[in-house]
Amino acid sequence: RAFCVAVVRVLESRTPLPLILSTFQVTFLRAAAADVRDGWALEWKRTSWKKMLSFLKDDAAARDAIVLKEVKPGSFTIAEINRLADALLAPDVEEVLMRCAERDEQEQQHAAEAGIENVRIQYRKSAKVTKRAKVYIRYEQVRGNKKRITVKGLAPYLVDNVSGPEFEKELRGKYACQVSYSAQNDELVVGGHQISFEEFLVQRLDGLSAAMIERLGKKPKSSKK
Repeated sequence: RAFCVAVVRVLESRTPLPLILSTFQVTFLRAAAADVRDGWALEWKRTSWKKMLSFLKDDAAARDAIVLKEVKPGSFTIAEINRLADALLAPDVEEVLMRCAERDEQEQQHAAEAGIENVRIQYRKSAKVTKRAKVYIRYEQVRGNKKRITVKGLAPYLVDNVSGPEFEKELRGKYACQVSYSAQNDELVVGGHQISFEEFLVQRLDGLSAAMIERLGKKPKSSKK
């Protein structure tokens, strides 16, 4: 979980990639470990992996979340991050981020009252901002010419607007295609590449704006499936 929190913070701080692995550990992972378990110091030698690199190569969630690149013998960087990795969007990771956001906001307020500059990095400004998080949309081509749209991060918006099953039914009627929504994974899959899909989401779901949508893959120019 500490690894996932650290990777999300790399994304939220807009740290450019590639990111040297040792920098990731010192700047992000150690702080995330202390946040996941209060004051916990990450000691790889006490784990079965012994080294962080062994963990990153062995753990399935880590392999799904990041792409490592060896730039020279024994020196690695994080070359890519899969924003839609299930582990990064897990509820327990979100819980840590929200808790830390609330803590940072309180510290910022106390520092302001005392006239002291708070130098802690704030990865998320508040729990309210966290609730209205980004929605990730991936346009994919699978199994030959079949296409689909995969959406992650809709759960906060569906809570205030419509239930998952009702939204599934609504989308099937609108686009006449296969639609499935997994509440457990917060993942919506829509058959085909629907040209007006993003616009429909913004109009249909209160609180969602075009600025909150991050597109992974090229948006279709036509409605052909």
